[in-house]
Amino acid sequence: MARDAGLQPQDQFVSVDGRKIVAPDDLSRALKDNKGKPVTVVVKRPSGEFTTTVTPNNDGVIGIGIGVNAERYYKEMSVGEAAAQSVTVTGRMLDMTVKGFGMMFGLVEKPANISDADMEVRGIVGIVQMGAGALGSGVFDFVWFLVVISINLAVMNILPIPMLDGGHIVFFLIEGITGKPVNAKTKALLSNLFFVLLIGLFALGLFNDMKHIVGGK
Repeated sequence: MARDAGLQPQDQFVSVDGRKIVAPDDLSRALKDNKGKPVTVVVKRPSGEFTTTVTPNNDGVIGIGIGVNAERYYKEMSVGEAAAQSVTVTGRMLDMTVKGFGMMFGLVEKPANISDADMEVRGIVGIVQMGAGALGSGVFDFVWFLVVISINLAVMNILPIPMLDGGHIVFFLIEGITGKPVNAKTKALLSNLFFVLLIGLFALGLFNDMKHIVGGK
């Protein structure tokens, strides 16, 4: 699709369907908003700007890998605008995180541009590696990485799993509905079961980390 439209590696997207592209998320949203519809895109090259028409597929993909432009843009905002933007961005990140969990467990269809390797569970070693890479790109990227990790932990913590806050909320709801607490033995059994599952999940993440290290990825 992208090649047929004349797009080339290292093209920098300027606009899609008249919408200015500043960050990779802007491009992804613009393409997904125009699934199956031809859109006019403008890209910047050393030789100048190039305009063409491309049609995203049903996943909002045009067959390219999206990278981050080293040039960063800043927009001055009032306190109110910044607060509203923070809510919007956090909501968007929460949505992406929840969908990511859904993709991992096969509950949400995986877009064509995301490989199976991208959906692998990663452990503490992988997280440290990604954090180091983000720090190497600058303080802004590292802080953003911490934000993403925090949101992921928040979503995981609210899952209805014993030992996590989400599990306690479920127990409290059951107690509120039935008028009596959940049987202590039942709570202990569920807690032990999910503890074993969580340990298995951490072990899987560590295994994948080692696999990537050995494989040089």
